[in-house]
Amino acid sequence: MRRFIRLCMGECYKTKHTIIPALHIGIPLAGSMVLLLYYRASGAETIISLSTFTQLTGLAFPFIVSLICACQTALEEGNHFQTFLGGSAGWLCSFWAKCLVLQIAGGMAVLIGIGSFALGATYLLENAALPGRFYMEMAAGLWLGSLIQYPIHLFLNVRFSQSVSMGIGVIQSVLAALLMTGLGEGIWKFIPCSWSIRLSAEILKSFLGLGADFGWGIYGLISIGVCAIISLWFQYRGELASASLQAE
Repeated sequence: MRRFIRLCMGECYKTKHTIIPALHIGIPLAGSMVLLLYYRASGAETIISLSTFTQLTGLAFPFIVSLICACQTALEEGNHFQTFLGGSAGWLCSFWAKCLVLQIAGGMAVLIGIGSFALGATYLLENAALPGRFYMEMAAGLWLGSLIQYPIHLFLNVRFSQSVSMGIGVIQSVLAALLMTGLGEGIWKFIPCSWSIRLSAEILKSFLGLGADFGWGIYGLISIGVCAIISLWFQYRGELASASLQAE
């Protein structure tokens, strides 16, 4: 556990002076500000504007995560993946430390986006009809739905390349948009790229008293399966790296 905590702290230190923190702050602030200015001009209701904001955020999440993971992996490529070279435990610990740090940063970015939107709706749009708890629930839905994307795209970056990860991120965003329509009814729970946008939509339905179907068990099973497969690959890769170092 101490080693894992040290790895997480090391990841924070490595990314401190890179573009990654700026992306986590700038993207949500810019997105919320642009939409707030648009809704101020159009005079849309707060709940409609918030729904649109969360939908756009959920659509963009897969590509943004792929971009963040590509930036993170580029740091390792510059160091020739030295932090991964420590046997199977080293590969696994380093990988999940990166995931955890990026997931926490993603949660903070969602809070910045939703928080700035809530402040703008109150003071810029002069509409405080929605309770703070609802904003927090929407933020939680967006973040929880995005968690599985980080290990997926970090794996794609390490196993294949940054271009593959970002290309799949674009495809996931397009697929998430399609699954938001009637095409996604009944199947969206089994496709992780749609979780953020659909969870926020279900939270909105629950808030309006229309009934919601979250399906947390399905998310958990799929997430555990994906994480197990990725962990097995990194364990195998770590054993190969360890054997190679011993042979040298």
